[in-house]
Amino acid sequence: IMAMELLAKLSELAWYAGKHAQLPLIPSKMIQISLKHGMSALSPLAFVNYGNCISLTSENYEVGYQYVKLGLALMKQSPSRVQDGQVIFHSAYTRMHVEP
Repeated sequence: IMAMELLAKLSELAWYAGKHAQLPLIPSKMIQISLKHGMSALSPLAFVNYGNCISLTSENYEVGYQYVKLGLALMKQSPSRVQDGQVIFHSAYTRMHVEP
């Protein structure tokens, strides 16, 4: 869980520092950790951020949207509501390009 928290903070810092080329690496590592050790409260955020990275870098909004939808579904299944605001906020970018 500590690694996921650290990576989530690192993702925010990379965004604000303008290190956009490194952005897909962080959520992909978070997804790997989630798949290996089980889902955590930060797993939905990882999937949503990865979907956004796909949308931002390749403008392939449909593929990015699939990850965003998965992140939102995981959020609804998670017993923790701590990250819900962040997940919804970060999902908005890709969703606005796909949903009417």
